[in-house]
Amino acid sequence: MRIFKLLGFLFISFLYIACGSGNQKPSSLFEINLEGNTETVHQNEVLGIGIKNVKNKEITNVDYTIDNEKLEITENKMKFQVTKLRNKVIKATIR
Repeated sequence: MRIFKLLGFLFISFLYIACGSGNQKPSSLFEINLEGNTETVHQNEVLGIGIKNVKNKEITNVDYTIDNEKLEITENKMKFQVTKLRNKVIKATIR
Protein backbone atom coordinates (compact mmCIF):
# COMPACT_ATOMS: atom_id res chain seq x y z
CA MET A 1 0.00 0.00 0.00
CA ARG A 2 2.86 2.38 0.80
CA ILE A 3 4.38 1.85 -2.62
CA PHE A 4 1.14 2.93 -4.32
CA LYS A 5 1.04 6.09 -2.23
CA LEU A 6 4.68 6.81 -3.09
CA LEU A 7 4.09 6.19 -6.80
CA GLY A 8 0.97 8.35 -6.72
CA PHE A 9 2.85 11.18 -5.01
CA LEU A 10 5.72 10.97 -7.53
CA PHE A 11 3.29 10.93 -10.47
CA ILE A 12 1.46 14.02 -9.20
CA SER A 13 4.79 15.78 -8.52
CA PHE A 14 6.09 15.07 -12.03
CA LEU A 15 2.79 16.17 -13.56
CA TYR A 16 2.88 19.44 -11.60
CA ILE A 17 6.47 20.17 -12.67
CA ALA A 18 5.79 19.33 -16.33
CA CYS A 19 2.69 21.53 -16.55
CA GLY A 20 4.29 24.50 -14.81
CA SER A 21 6.80 25.28 -17.57
CA GLY A 22 4.12 26.56 -19.99
CA ASN A 23 3.05 29.43 -17.75
CA GLN A 24 5.94 31.81 -18.35
CA LYS A 25 5.58 35.56 -18.12
CA PRO A 26 5.59 37.27 -21.53
CA SER A 27 8.39 39.53 -20.31
CA SER A 28 10.64 36.47 -20.00
CA LEU A 29 9.92 35.49 -23.62
CA PHE A 30 10.05 38.84 -25.45
CA GLU A 31 11.48 42.34 -25.11
CA ILE A 32 10.46 45.56 -26.86
CA ASN A 33 13.46 47.38 -28.31
CA LEU A 34 13.39 51.07 -29.19
CA GLU A 35 16.06 52.70 -31.34
CA GLY A 36 17.32 56.21 -30.78
CA ASN A 37 16.76 58.49 -27.80
CA THR A 38 14.30 56.61 -25.60
CA GLU A 39 14.72 58.71 -22.46
CA THR A 40 12.80 61.73 -23.77
CA VAL A 41 10.54 61.43 -26.77
CA HIS A 42 8.79 64.39 -28.35
CA GLN A 43 5.52 64.64 -30.25
CA ASN A 44 5.77 63.51 -33.92
CA GLU A 45 9.21 61.98 -33.36
CA VAL A 46 9.97 58.83 -35.37
CA LEU A 47 11.41 55.88 -33.43
CA GLY A 48 12.55 52.46 -34.55
CA ILE A 49 10.76 49.65 -32.75
CA GLY A 50 11.19 45.90 -32.69
CA ILE A 51 10.75 42.71 -30.70
CA LYS A 52 13.62 40.67 -29.31
CA ASN A 53 12.53 37.04 -29.28
CA VAL A 54 14.41 35.68 -26.23
CA LYS A 55 13.14 32.07 -26.42
CA ASN A 56 12.80 31.87 -30.25
CA LYS A 57 9.03 31.44 -30.16
CA GLU A 58 7.08 31.66 -33.42
CA ILE A 59 5.79 35.19 -34.15
CA THR A 60 3.25 35.77 -36.92
CA ASN A 61 2.05 39.28 -36.06
CA VAL A 62 2.84 42.06 -33.58
CA ASP A 63 0.52 44.95 -32.65
CA TYR A 64 1.80 47.83 -30.51
CA THR A 65 -0.40 50.05 -28.34
CA ILE A 66 -0.03 53.07 -26.06
CA ASP A 67 -3.00 53.85 -23.78
CA ASN A 68 -5.03 51.20 -25.68
CA GLU A 69 -4.53 53.07 -28.97
CA LYS A 70 -2.97 51.05 -31.77
CA LEU A 71 0.28 52.42 -33.16
CA GLU A 72 0.86 52.50 -36.89
CA ILE A 73 4.17 50.79 -37.68
CA THR A 74 5.82 51.22 -41.09
CA GLU A 75 9.12 49.47 -41.82
CA ASN A 76 9.71 48.94 -38.08
CA LYS A 77 9.33 52.68 -37.43
CA MET A 78 6.60 54.44 -35.48
CA LYS A 79 5.62 58.09 -35.40
CA PHE A 80 5.05 59.04 -31.77
CA GLN A 81 1.64 60.76 -31.73
CA VAL A 82 -0.26 60.68 -28.44
CA THR A 83 -2.67 63.20 -26.99
CA LYS A 84 -0.89 63.68 -23.66
CA LEU A 85 2.84 63.39 -23.19
CA ARG A 86 3.88 61.87 -19.87
CA ASN A 87 5.28 58.53 -18.82
CA LYS A 88 3.85 56.03 -21.29
CA VAL A 89 3.96 52.26 -21.55
CA ILE A 90 4.22 50.57 -24.93
CA LYS A 91 2.51 47.18 -25.02
CA ALA A 92 2.99 44.55 -27.69
CA THR A 93 0.42 41.92 -28.56
CA ILE A 94 2.23 39.00 -30.15
CA ARG A 95 0.49 36.31 -32.16
